Amino acid sequence: MLSSNIKTQQVIDKIQEQVNNAKSYNDLTEAIFIAKAENKKLEFNNLVFLTICLVSLLAVAILWANANENGGFSWFSLTGIYIVLISIVGLFSLLVIWGRESNIPQLNRDIYRMWGLLDNKLNCHPTHNGNVKTMLNDFEQFKRGNCSREIEWEYRSLAEISTSFYFYNFIYTERTRTTKGTKELHYYRYGLILPFTGFKDIHIISDGKTPCKTHYSLASAEFNKHFKLGAKDPLLLSKFLKPMVIEALVNATKELDSLNVEINANEMMCISFSNADRLYYTPNYGLNSPDKFLNELNKPDLKLPMLTTAIQLYNTFVKYSDKNF
Repeated sequence: MLSSNIKTQQVIDKIQEQVNNAKSYNDLTEAIFIAKAENKKLEFNNLVFLTICLVSLLAVAILWANANENGGFSWFSLTGIYIVLISIVGLFSLLVIWGRESNIPQLNRDIYRMWGLLDNKLNCHPTHNGNVKTMLNDFEQFKRGNCSREIEWEYRSLAEISTSFYFYNFIYTERTRTTKGTKELHYYRYGLILPFTGFKDIHIISDGKTPCKTHYSLASAEFNKHFKLGAKDPLLLSKFLKPMVIEALVNATKELDSLNVEINANEMMCISFSNADRLYYTPNYGLNSPDKFLNELNKPDLKLPMLTTAIQLYNTFVKYSDKNF
């Protein structure tokens, strides 16, 4: 039993190392092949720790009942100390079981997420000190919160992509004072930052403040219901908002909550939204069904639909910003 558990942990550690160093589909596939080579399910025998948990629970119940029958329970009595010590042993055993059993599901989620990032031409490992962190004052999107604001993570586009872009998670904190003390609420937004030449200082906002607010309005009641407009040059804004762009923005609100689109003075575009993507999605299959897992990964299904929608929206902007349209 012990040797079997050690072997299982060694295989999991090998897969984990492969995933941690993965940079491509082939690297992730190799991680799955490590599991497949075992020709058996990767699982632990937790009988010993389950037995300890059950015995601990039974012992605590007996000690508790006995104390109540003999005049009441006290944490400072010898019985109370025994209950605390036995409970710690039982809790430790539960934590060991939980730690073991969470390894494989977490690896499954990591591989699925990384595969989805590669599908969208992004590096599959985040950086915590990337380019987006230097842009916190460049977009209205980031001017939120009265306590703290930071880029929690950022994924960069792959080196071979001609147009570099960044996928990020922004977190900001609102601190309020109440009669019961200080309360802090944390909010998350997600988005893309990409180059967008030929346009600048444009703000299409559905959530938050609208800089350079303009009275320019559109005939589309649906668009006006979702967005407020801002621009230093209303003529440039009108050139950007072609009918197909307007339609794409309205359609995108069905998928992306609190959608904002900004182009700053440096001709960089930020597409941001508030709903989290399936970055922590649990796939239907995993390392214990390697062939089915690979089939699931290779399906054309959208693994990160919010991210894909944002990229498609950007592609629409690029297409219709061309002077031929």
